[in-house]
Amino acid sequence: MSYKWLKAIGLTLLLLMLSGCNQSIDEQIANGLQFTETVFAEEPEEHTEEIGDINFYLPSNFKVEDSSDAYNIVISKGKESYILFINDREAPNSNFIINF
Repeated sequence: MSYKWLKAIGLTLLLLMLSGCNQSIDEQIANGLQFTETVFAEEPEEHTEEIGDINFYLPSNFKVEDSSDAYNIVISKGKESYILFINDREAPNSNFIINF
């Protein structure tokens, strides 16, 4: 038996083992939904930032880049920037986005 055959058999066995260890798409979706429900059900962290009448929790590795408008706040983490949109007409306990 040559080394080509051993390599081919070894690679085939490795691929079979790796494909058997992966979760199916349905399992991944179920795990993601369960994690999301858990996160949204948690109590909110104490606020660390205050801009105008808005209080929010900002993790230590994020920083506020622009807060000229109290309803559109630009925050960043490293080279990535994010915009936090605040709708003052939505109730604080609203589940609109969660149920959308």
